[in-house]
Parts: sequence; structure tokens; C-alpha cells
Amino acid sequence: MARRQRLFDPYYLRARYYDQGIGRFTQMDTWMGRNHDPVSLHKYLYAGNDPVLMIDPSGYSFRSTSALGRAVEAEVNAQYMASHPECSPPLSACLFGRQMYFPGGFLKPDIMNFSAKLMNEIKPLTPGGISGGITQIKLYSATYGSLLGMLPDDYWTPAPAPVSGYLMYFVNVDGIIFYSTDDTTVNALAAAGATIANVRILIFTPSVLFSEE
Repeated sequence: MARRQRLFDPYYLRARYYDQGIGRFTQMDTWMGRNHDPVSLHKYLYAGNDPVLMIDPSGYSFRSTSALGRAVEAEVNAQYMASHPECSPPLSACLFGRQMYFPGGFLKPDIMNFSAKLMNEIKPLTPGGISGGITQIKLYSATYGSLLGMLPDDYWTPAPAPVSGYLMYFVNVDGIIFYSTDDTTVNALAAAGATIANVRILIFTPSVLFSEE
């Protein structure tokens, strides 16, 4: 297991260490960057200096969170359909992604299984993904629970899978399927108990889930 860190100790992001205090990597990037993209030529920036819209899961190069998120959702949906025959044609008892169930553009969970009356939300295992996932699954539970009798599926979990060049790991917490390239964090969360309380710890003190050597 990883050694327990204080809140602002450097994070090991596979290829390099990231200093939370200055928002920079502490080692030079070996990726040369793109000549037409000046930001990518900086050797120490994290996520192109835009951690809200970009991620750097490998420590080598950054990419859009939305593009990766859509790729992850596609992989999760494919695994779900493979393990739930009722979701495949001609039955198609499920809705995935941004398909709307009600006219007028009501928000919906990423996975709705009308046959089993279960639903899931898919989020990255990041502070924003955690807080957003918790808020949304509560809203969906209240809305679709009362209207359709649907509940969050807190059991089904996708298998690890390569997505856009990264090996993604998954953990299901109260119906929220969190994904990350960091298998150590995912495994530590699963071992400690995949609960909302433990996921909340990741927002403020991520190292608490790691035992000291």
C-alpha cells in the first residue's frame, strides 16, 4: 500500500510527482508537446493549466475531461448491455447517456433500466465528480423513485477496461459508478468500504484511505 501522506504532500501520478501547493509537476515532462499548442510545450504544467476542463491521468499529456468521459461512458454502457440482456434490441428496456426520458429536457441518470427499475450515474473519481455524483444520485432517487419506483443499483460494477489508451478501474458507491486510472485508490476505497462517507474523505484528505507502511 502507499504511504500515508499529509494533505499537501506531493501526489504520485504514475509518471511524475504533482505538488499541490504550486499546482505543478516537480519533474520535467518527457512528452515534447505540440508546436501548434504553446501550453503543451510547458514541461511542468498540470492538465495544461486548466484542471477544470482537462485531466492528465498518465502524467505525460493532458486531454479533455469531456472527451474521456464520453469514452468511459461508452465502455460502461457496452459492458452493461452485455450483462443485461433486457437492455439489448429488440427489448431495449434501458436508456443510456443523455437520452431524455421525459419531453422538455429533464435530466436523467446515465443508465436507466426500466425492467429492473434500477439506475446508475457515471462519474470520475475526482472532487468534482464525487460532489456532483452525490448530488445527482440523490436528486434522481427522489425524482424517479417517486415517479417510477426506481432505485440506485449499488451492486453492478464494470470490469477494468482500456479506454482511450488508459486502463480504467471502477467502483460502485450507492449507485454511482466512479472511474479512475489509479487502481490503488479504487482498491483502497473498495477495501475500506465503498460508502459515501469514505468517498467524501477523498475530497479533503485522500491519503486517509491509505494505510501507513
